[in-house]
Amino acid sequence: MVVTGVILVLFVLMVGVLYFRLHALPDSFAHKKVQYEIVCVLGLIAMFTHMHIFWIAGLLLALVEFPDFSTPLQRIARSTEKLAGAKTGRRRRRNVIRDDVRQANGSDWTARP
Repeated sequence: MVVTGVILVLFVLMVGVLYFRLHALPDSFAHKKVQYEIVCVLGLIAMFTHMHIFWIAGLLLALVEFPDFSTPLQRIARSTEKLAGAKTGRRRRRNVIRDDVRQANGSDWTARP
């Protein structure tokens, strides 16, 4: 009787571990952070609602690798700013901070490093 109980408990634990590993399968396939988070949410919804369509959607989303759109768009934006003659990025922030300090102090300091 005790042996049967131990075997039953071990079997239930093994099935639970298999169930959780199966539901975590799409998470291991996700490529990027945002994609990983969406896949994890879909996996949790599938686990709590017992609707397999969410798990299948998460698996399909994890298997698809999306191209990188942000890098070319950032390069286009930087090139456009250069053509327009605008100051970019860190230099612009430094100058804004210096202008704010000058206005606060009332000084006419114009030297730039």
